[in-house]
Amino acid sequence: MKFFTYIILFTSLISCNITKQPSSNQAQNNNDVKIIKLNFEDKKLDYSQVDEESEIQEGQFYQFKIENINMNLYDVKINTLDSTVSSSINMPTFGTLQLEALSAIVENIGSVTASKSKFEAIEDELNDNFKTVSLSAIPNATKGKGNFKELTEIGKKLISYKEALLLLNKKLKYKELSVENLKTRVTKSIFYNLDQLEIDDHISSKNLIDSISEMRISIIKLRDKVLTDYSLYLVYEKTIIDKIKDEKDFKTVNEAIKKSFSDLVITIDALFDSLNNENAKKLIESIIFLEKNKNQDYLSSQFQFNGERAILKYAITPRDSKFNLPTYKSSLIFPERSNKFISVGLSFYTSNLHDEVYSFESNPAPDTTFSIVEEDVSGFEIGMASIVRVGKVVNNEKMISGHFSFGPGVSITNKVRPRLLIGGGLSKGEKHMIALDAGIIVGPVDKLSKTIGVNDSYPEPINDPTISDLNIGWFLSLGYHFNF
Repeated sequence: MKFFTYIILFTSLISCNITKQPSSNQAQNNNDVKIIKLNFEDKKLDYSQVDEESEIQEGQFYQFKIENINMNLYDVKINTLDSTVSSSINMPTFGTLQLEALSAIVENIGSVTASKSKFEAIEDELNDNFKTVSLSAIPNATKGKGNFKELTEIGKKLISYKEALLLLNKKLKYKELSVENLKTRVTKSIFYNLDQLEIDDHISSKNLIDSISEMRISIIKLRDKVLTDYSLYLVYEKTIIDKIKDEKDFKTVNEAIKKSFSDLVITIDALFDSLNNENAKKLIESIIFLEKNKNQDYLSSQFQFNGERAILKYAITPRDSKFNLPTYKSSLIFPERSNKFISVGLSFYTSNLHDEVYSFESNPAPDTTFSIVEEDVSGFEIGMASIVRVGKVVNNEKMISGHFSFGPGVSITNKVRPRLLIGGGLSKGEKHMIALDAGIIVGPVDKLSKTIGVNDSYPEPINDPTISDLNIGWFLSLGYHFNF
């Protein structure tokens, strides 16, 4: 019986080695990454690279790719774990994508609302102070007062500065409107990148950087122009200060001009400060991350196929409930059915193993001895076996599989005998499978003891002339097994 035990252990080790030993083709295919694709636009899944086991081998890697998805709107999770892409789009300035936060950032950048009223105040103040210094009023205002001709020229000069100031004021107002328009385009682009608005005039991050740079340069040039004109006027003021000391209206206008120059400088500085490095950075950040993730496909990290069947679970959820977007959750089992299997099933077998049967008969008189006689019995036995099958599909269309089989059995005979069956065969079916096996069978059988001679005579019958001995034969079985 020790030999019988060794056979069982040996076959178990062989079966484990067969099912776990990777092939050289599997090792070579480890670097060939298979891609499972989901087109988020039409919600169609393409798993053609992994739907058959011949396409993906044990130890090979696969990835999940989502095309045409706006990562600003959705968070992707696979097998309940966040992906690297999902965590990398956290905005360094405004964190999660809250619409109120984005709008507030853009609103607070470059806000020169006070400057708007300042533009009107500068224009109104100049016009009010110049009411008495129009060209038609100068003769009456200066009649009998000093050098009439010289005061007339001074009045014309002051009016020219007034016109220059009004022009600079308009240019500055135009610059401020350009900044406001840029902010509006940025706000539109935020909603465009969130798929909340379809527009053609959205601004890209590159164009935004160029626009901010151009605006800063133009504002600096306008500031230089205002400071230059202001300096020239201060020089001119020194030449007329004594001549207009008795002219109340001219003195009022002179102070208004200087104040307007000063107000323009303050307003320009405020406008330029609205586009300083910090505010420009906030404007650019408000769309650069959204822009990047709007048109970026999602690609998961690599997963390793374990050689059987894999389950890929994924969830696509809105980042903000205010988007009013649906949630998508699903799972994919692949390959659709593994072409390898390990199963256990019940079989009925027949084999050429059988017990030898002997009896004693009396010899003819006057001899009183007995002779041993071998009975004529069938040369086969039937029995039942619990068969473990390790196999692989060889023909998908006809659902035929080949397999290696082994397992314990018992004979259905007068004496129930243990058996070990080792062999192979074919199976028919996809899940419910009928199997035909053949191979060797090992087990104890009754044989005539070597101490008993067939031609010898014995004074009386021997109770049991046989011994139990281990023997090897062949078997043929028919059975059923279920492929999970």
